[in-house]
Amino acid sequence: MGKEDIMRTFLGFSLLIMAFAGSHVTSQAAGPQEKDRKLKILKKPQPSMQGCGQSAGGIRARVTFDKSGKVGVVDAERSSGCDSFDRSAVRAAKEIRFEPAMKNGELITVVKLIEYTFNRY
Repeated sequence: MGKEDIMRTFLGFSLLIMAFAGSHVTSQAAGPQEKDRKLKILKKPQPSMQGCGQSAGGIRARVTFDKSGKVGVVDAERSSGCDSFDRSAVRAAKEIRFEPAMKNGELITVVKLIEYTFNRY
């Protein structure tokens, strides 16, 4: 192998290393792949207070936010004391729009407590 062959081989390896290093830097500059993300509520419709004679109240509902992006089961954990408000709040919770949570790069189902309150004052 002559001096020119050695130089061409060295130059080829140098270009290969620079190309690899450049692609590595580019992918890092774009940011790491998102692995974990909390549930993000985009739209939370409000329930109607119609039919409630009381002046204030609140309901706590356990809501299943499915990894498919749909709201699953909604259970009233604590009543407001007004049945019509509770039913309206459960309906409103079923209409919540959200981005699913992510763990280790996989979408996951999450159960959260959601509160709806009203105050006529």
